[in-house]
Amino acid sequence: MFALAEGLCRAGHEVTLYYTSFFGQAFSPKPIDGLHCYSSGLFDPDFNYSAPSLPIFDLSIEAQMQYLINDIFTPFQPQISQAAHRLCQENDVVIGVAMLYQLICMAEKYRVPFISYQVDSVYVPSEGNAKIWLDDWIEKNWEPIVNPYRASLGLSPVTDLRRHFYPSKLLNLLAYSPMLEPKKTYWGDTFEVCGYLHGTQVTTIDDSELKAFIDAGSPPIFISMGSMAFYEPDITVLRSMLLKAVELAGCRAIIQLGHAAQQQGKLNDNVYVAGYVAHEAVLPHCSGVVHHGGSGTVHTALKYACPSITIGYAFDQFFWGEKLVGLGVSPALLERRLFDEIQLAGDLRKLMRYQKYKDAAQYMRLKMKREDGVKKAVRCIEAVCERVKDKVN
Repeated sequence: MFALAEGLCRAGHEVTLYYTSFFGQAFSPKPIDGLHCYSSGLFDPDFNYSAPSLPIFDLSIEAQMQYLINDIFTPFQPQISQAAHRLCQENDVVIGVAMLYQLICMAEKYRVPFISYQVDSVYVPSEGNAKIWLDDWIEKNWEPIVNPYRASLGLSPVTDLRRHFYPSKLLNLLAYSPMLEPKKTYWGDTFEVCGYLHGTQVTTIDDSELKAFIDAGSPPIFISMGSMAFYEPDITVLRSMLLKAVELAGCRAIIQLGHAAQQQGKLNDNVYVAGYVAHEAVLPHCSGVVHHGGSGTVHTALKYACPSITIGYAFDQFFWGEKLVGLGVSPALLERRLFDEIQLAGDLRKLMRYQKYKDAAQYMRLKMKREDGVKKAVRCIEAVCERVKDKVN
């Protein structure tokens, strides 16, 4: 979202960016003319916030989404509503993740054009606009939350949320590469696959010890489960599995454990354990990536021609993992609930041994290099704003 805000500012627009910090991580964007940033620490580490009682990777997709409602959205509804209210009162157009029903409703109340931003294809139309299983689940679980909220704003109730409420009537930006998921003709004119929104902010490796580790040998494998590390019932178990897999595979590795990395630094000549490392800074120095399948990690890995192994936990991670295997840049999509160190070690050896994965990743990098997701998104937004302005006039 910062990359999109930056692109809009470069095009001469005033932009308000509202974001949240995650587990107390600092986000310090460079000053840009026309950009106004506001932040909220909803996920502050001091907040009484807990993972589900069962590991998220052991839950069904329905249970995962129920957890999303009960523990991610419901507790923070007042803060999200306040932010939505402020954005709609102070801006001519609002852009937000399609799932943010508060922003959609507030935009409707104040008659502000709403544009959705999506990193997956959950809300794209199915062929023939037919109903799918997800429609019934959303009706059952989201409608009892959305409609009372709408009533509190004086808005009429809605039905068929996935197909007719969450998607914007004006523009839905699908922020992923068409090389991974090209646009289908039956999606219609309001859906645009613009490419991933890469920013221009240059990141470097600030950790001198980490830089020395990278320079001391062959390019390492970067291993990161991203935010999924939070959902590990015992992070030391995952840490042990990853260390054993690296040992069995005989490779060098940087293992990123985020806020759970209690012991950081060089363990030996082959392993470095990190807390938070900017992917843009470290991936150019790596020979491959093991990750959870998040959209951002997938696209950044391909940007730097890094073949990868996906260990999927939940949500759209399996979708992206399957795409990587299908494109030939990955030897495997593993499930977190089933994988073990022996299985991962075998796939790590494939990643290092077979040049075809690197060649496929290099091919994808060259193809995706032609894309400019931010530029296309800005162009689409400006076109919609012109249409809205002409309609008003």
